[in-house]
Amino acid sequence: GDRDKLRRLISILLDNAIKYGADGGTIRLKLQKSDRHAQLVVSNPGEPIPQDKLPHLFERFYTVNTVRSGTGLGLSIAKLLTEKMGGNISAEYNTGNLSIFVRFPDR
Repeated sequence: GDRDKLRRLISILLDNAIKYGADGGTIRLKLQKSDRHAQLVVSNPGEPIPQDKLPHLFERFYTVNTVRSGTGLGLSIAKLLTEKMGGNISAEYNTGNLSIFVRFPDR
């Protein structure tokens, strides 16, 4: 991928995890490579996110919790950057953790 786009993407994902993660929680980054793709996973503990809201996290101006400040632009920009580099992005919420998965095809 493009170095500058990757830096910006990781910065956005970390910023999002810090802003919306549980106070005192641990943010985890994991980078894996298989024979077909590379995957970056950013996980952080936080408030539950209903399954039906997960697909909307990457829409412009969408926020799950309107009480917390945020523009709803960070994850939509992350999606745009990911797609410009030929990848895809998704989210899962399990056992108290939100995980953002970014996958890039092996070139």
